[in-house]
Amino acid sequence: MLGIDLSTTSAKAGVLAADGRLVAVEIIDYESRYGPGGIVEQDAFAWWDAATRAVRAVLAHVPDAAVEGVSISSQGITVVPVGDDNQPIRAALTWLDLRATAEAGALAAAGAAAIFRLTGRRPSAAYTLPKLMWLRLHEPDVFTRARAFLLPMDFLLARLTGVRTTDHTMASGTLCYDLTALGWSPALLQHAALDATRLPPIQWAASLAGSVNRDASRATGLREGTPVFVGGQDQKCAALAAGLESDVVTVSLGTAAAMTALTRQATLDPAMRVPACPYLFPGGWLLEGVVGTAGASLAWLRRILEGAGGLPLDYEVITSRAAQSPIGARGVRFYPHLSGATAPSWHADARGAFCGLELSTTLDDCARAVLEGVALQVRANLDAMTELGVRPSSLRVFGGGARSSLWREILAAATGLPIIHFDLVEAAVLGAAALAALGAGLWTSPSAGVAALRRWGGEHRVQPAAAAVEAYDRVYAEYRATEARVIGHA
Repeated sequence: MLGIDLSTTSAKAGVLAADGRLVAVEIIDYESRYGPGGIVEQDAFAWWDAATRAVRAVLAHVPDAAVEGVSISSQGITVVPVGDDNQPIRAALTWLDLRATAEAGALAAAGAAAIFRLTGRRPSAAYTLPKLMWLRLHEPDVFTRARAFLLPMDFLLARLTGVRTTDHTMASGTLCYDLTALGWSPALLQHAALDATRLPPIQWAASLAGSVNRDASRATGLREGTPVFVGGQDQKCAALAAGLESDVVTVSLGTAAAMTALTRQATLDPAMRVPACPYLFPGGWLLEGVVGTAGASLAWLRRILEGAGGLPLDYEVITSRAAQSPIGARGVRFYPHLSGATAPSWHADARGAFCGLELSTTLDDCARAVLEGVALQVRANLDAMTELGVRPSSLRVFGGGARSSLWREILAAATGLPIIHFDLVEAAVLGAAALAALGAGLWTSPSAGVAALRRWGGEHRVQPAAAAVEAYDRVYAEYRATEARVIGHA
C-alpha cells in the first residue's frame, strides 16, 4: 500500500506492507509564501511536484513490490481554485491564512451560535468558507473562472484519477458542512454565493475514488489503473494509525497541535470551545482541540535565532538549551498565539507573547517557555474536553515534536497523563496507507489495521512524575491567570 501525506511543510510518501510494516518513506519539502494582512499561500503545482517526487523516490526502495492501492492524508481547510482540467488558477490559501478576518466577523455577526450548532465550529478566518467569501469579493475573476474549489487531498486525488471527491473529515473542516445532514450546507454556501456543484462530492474514507490515470502514472511511476482510495484530513489519519480509542486522546505535535478524542455521538460544546466533527468512518465522532501554532512556534524561535546568529540551528540544540532551564522556565511564560488564539479561547486578534522576562532571563528559559507554552495550551484543551465527558487514561503523541524527549516529559507532567509515543512518527503517512489497505480489503477492519501497525510501532510510555505534576499545576494556574490579564482571555 502507498500512503501520501501532504502536510503544511512537505509531501511524504510511504510504502506499507500488508503485515503493517513501513517499508520505506521519503519526504520532499516545499515552501509557503507569507504576506501582509495574514497572507499565507502555497503553490499547488509545488504540492504535485513534491508528491510525485516523493512517490518516485519511495518506489525506488521497493522495485519488485506491486502497489495494490493508494490513499492520501493532507492538511485541511486550505483551498485551491481549479479549472475544468483540475489545474490551479491561483495559489492556495492555506489554513494559516487569516486575510478573511472581516468575512469571518460577518459570519459571526450573522449568528455564531447557530453556525456552531450546524457545523460544530465557530466562525474563524482560518476556515475555508470565509476564504471563499474573500475570493468572491476581492478576486471576482478567479472566483468566477474556478470550476471547483478543492482541498489539498481532493487536489491530489483529482490529479491522480481525474475524479473530484473529498471525505467527511476534510469537508467538515471547511465551515460549509452540516453535521446533521453529513453534507454540504446550502444555507452556509449562500454566504459565498456558491452552490455545492463547485465543491467535490463527499465520500467516506477508504471508499474507491478511481484509479491512477495515464498522466499520473507517467509522473509518479505508479502502475496505470492502480486503485486510489479516498483519504482524510491528516490529523484524523494520524489518529487512526496511533490507535485512537474511547479512553485515549491522540496529540499531534506538528505545525499545529491537534488533540483528538473519539465520542459515541456528535458532542457540541455549549461554550463553543472545542470543535466537533465526524471521524473517518460512519458512526464515529470526534472532539478536536487545536493549538494553531505549536511546532510553528518552535520553528519561529529557530528562525529568529538563526537570523541573530547567522548559523544554521537544529531543534536538538534548542531543546537541549531548554533542558537547562527548570520547570516553569524561571517565571518566563510563552503564549503561542502567533496566528491568533485557537481552541479553547478563539481570539483571532490575539498575538503571541513572552511574559515574565527579567534581566536574568536566558535563552534556555525562553526555549523552555516555548515548549511549556504549547503543553499548557494542550492542557487547556483537555480541560475543556473533560468537561464534555472525555476521560482519557493516556495521550498518544506523534508528529515531529514527539521526537523530543523533553517535550514529551513536559507534556506528561503538564497534563498529568501518561504519554505513549512511537518509534515511527510519520503517523499520517501510516494512516493514509492504512486507508488504502482497508479499501483494498487487505485489512478487514480499522482495529485489525491498528493491530498490524502496532506490531512494528515500537510503543514507549512516559509516566508523569508526581512532583513535576504538582509543580506544573501551580505553573498552569499562574499561566492562565496571566493569559487572561495580558492577552485578554483565558
